[in-house]
Amino acid sequence: MLHFNGGVKPWTWQTYYADHKLPLCALPENMPENFNFNSVVQVKLFCKLVSFVNCVDIWNSFISEETACALRDYKQEWPEEPTWIANMGEKVAKEEEERIDREKARIQKQELQKEELKARAESQAKILRVGELAAAAEAREREADMEREQLERAEQAEKSGR
Repeated sequence: MLHFNGGVKPWTWQTYYADHKLPLCALPENMPENFNFNSVVQVKLFCKLVSFVNCVDIWNSFISEETACALRDYKQEWPEEPTWIANMGEKVAKEEEERIDREKARIQKQELQKEELKARAESQAKILRVGELAAAAEAREREADMEREQLERAEQAEKSGR
């Protein structure tokens, strides 16, 4: 049984420690000699020669790639996914906000056009009313002129009759 209790777990080293020096573990004495290790360091420990290799290499000698893949933490292995999801959420929210803004602008434009049409109609009605009032004023002026002429004639007739 292999047990790793250090900070660098063999199944996470590529995600977090790919560009760091990896910790060393003592090579088990029952390790097959046909396995190639990336680096081997031999140290005399209590007068006995002990080989040290990267702990990850020991792990990889006992586990298949498929099993190692099953142990990986994909949430940690794909750290950009939450960022991507957040960005997509922001993009969708921004697009929705832009759509709402366009809709508001369209509605506002329609309201302005309605107000403009109403103002034009009111202006035309006022122009017609002004025309009617002007015609009525001209008619009253003519009547007043006619009455004045009649009064003037009546006065002249009265003066001439005296």
